Amino acid sequence: MFETEINHIIHVLTAKSIGEGESILLKQLMRGSKSDVPRSIKTYYRCEVERWLVEERKSFPKSTKFNYFLPEVQSLFQQMDMLLIYNYRFDHAEFTSVLDEAVHLQFNYLCRPQWTLLSFVFDKISHTPTKDIVFKLGYFSDYRYYGDIVKRYLSNKGLAELNIEEFRNLLLKIDEQVLSRHTSSELADLTKPIFEFINIDDYSPESLVPIDAVMVFFDDKGLTGVKERLEEERERHTLHHLTMKQLASLIHDVHGTGESGEAEGGTEGRAGPGERKVVLPEPPHPVDAGGHPPSSPAYEYDEFFEHKPSRPSEQPEAQSSRQAPEEKEVKPEPPQAISADAIDLRALIDARKRKRFLKKVFKKDEAHFDASIDTLNAMTSWKEASVFIDEIFIMNDVDPFSKDAIRFTDLVYSRFFPASSESREEEVSVPPPEDE
Repeated sequence: MFETEINHIIHVLTAKSIGEGESILLKQLMRGSKSDVPRSIKTYYRCEVERWLVEERKSFPKSTKFNYFLPEVQSLFQQMDMLLIYNYRFDHAEFTSVLDEAVHLQFNYLCRPQWTLLSFVFDKISHTPTKDIVFKLGYFSDYRYYGDIVKRYLSNKGLAELNIEEFRNLLLKIDEQVLSRHTSSELADLTKPIFEFINIDDYSPESLVPIDAVMVFFDDKGLTGVKERLEEERERHTLHHLTMKQLASLIHDVHGTGESGEAEGGTEGRAGPGERKVVLPEPPHPVDAGGHPPSSPAYEYDEFFEHKPSRPSEQPEAQSSRQAPEEKEVKPEPPQAISADAIDLRALIDARKRKRFLKKVFKKDEAHFDASIDTLNAMTSWKEASVFIDEIFIMNDVDPFSKDAIRFTDLVYSRFFPASSESREEEVSVPPPEDE
C-alpha cells in the first residue's frame, strides 16, 4: 500500500549516502560527508554489521588454554570489534539490499510498533533469550520508551528468557500507561517520526502523510476510537492526507476536552488490554496498512514493575564467541558507583572544556557533541558509556591515549564514580590544556 512512499525514501537515502559510488564504509555512513541519513537507518546498518561479525565468529575455534576473560584482553577485543564494525565496507549492491530491508522494517515499526516488535523479536518462535531481545531492540532508535522500559524490566526481573505472551502483554501495558498521560496534541506528536520519515527530504510542520499510515498507528496502539474517526474522515470526506495539526484536531474531537489521552467520562474510543485481541502476525514485510529521533518522554519506569527481589537465573552468554566455555567472567563495578541519573554531564563541562573537546574530540561538530552528551546522560552504567566513548574516538579518528581523549574519558567516568575521579586524575597526571 505504501510502496510509493517507501521507494521515494529509498531513492532519497541512496542519494544522501552511497549515491553512484562503488562502495561505502560504515563509519562514513555514521559520520562524515555521507552521513545525512536518519539515525534509525544508521542504527539498522550498525546492528546488521555487528550481527554479521558475531555470526562469523561462531566458526572460530574455541580454546580453553587461555584466559580470554582478563579485563585487559576483553577491552582490547572490544576495541578490535568496533574497528572491524566501523570499517566494514559495503559494495553498492550489498548497501542497496540492506537499505531496502532497513527502510521497510523502520517504516513498519514507525506505523505499527507493537506488531513489528513482536514479529521481529520472536520471528515465529515462542521463547527468546533476553540477550537476543536486548540486541534486537537495538535495531530501533525511535519510540525509545519501548526499549528503555523492556530492558529495565528484564534487568529487574533477572530473566534468562521471555515468551511471546509475556512480551506481548508487556508492550500492551507500556502503551496503556504511556498513552493515558497524553493530551490530544501529545498523542498527535507521537506520530512525528512517521511524518519525518515519509517527508524525509522536506519535512516541515505542514507536511502531509497518508491518513492510512496514522490509522494503522492508532489501531496498533488499541485506540480504536481515533482509528475509526480517521477512517470516517477518509470515507465520508475523502481525506487521504493530513497534517499533524489536523490529526491533533481529530483526536481532540474523539477525546473531548479532557487533560489526558482518554475521553472525558471514561475510556470511549480506547480499547484496554482486556478488550483487544492481539494475534501474532507473520514476520515484517512492507506495510499494507529518521531524522533526529524525538526525545524520550520522562516516564516513571517503576510503575511498570512489581517490587520483588530478582530471582537467580542463567546469565545470557556473551555476544562474542572468543570466551572459553569453562571460564566465568566476574567484572564487578566499583563499590562507589552512584546512580547515573544524579549527575548531568553538562554540569561538569565548563566553557573551556567544551571548546577543547569540540576541537580535539568532535572535530568542531557541535551537533555531534550535543547528541553524544545527551546519549551519555541517558546511560546508566560506566560499561555502556565506555563502549560509546570508544565509538566516538573511532568515528572521529581520535587517539584514545591523547591528553584530550583521556580528559574526556575521565570526565564521563566521574559521572558514574565521582568519589574516584580525583584519584584517577592524579594517576593520569595530564597538565591542564592550553586554549588554542
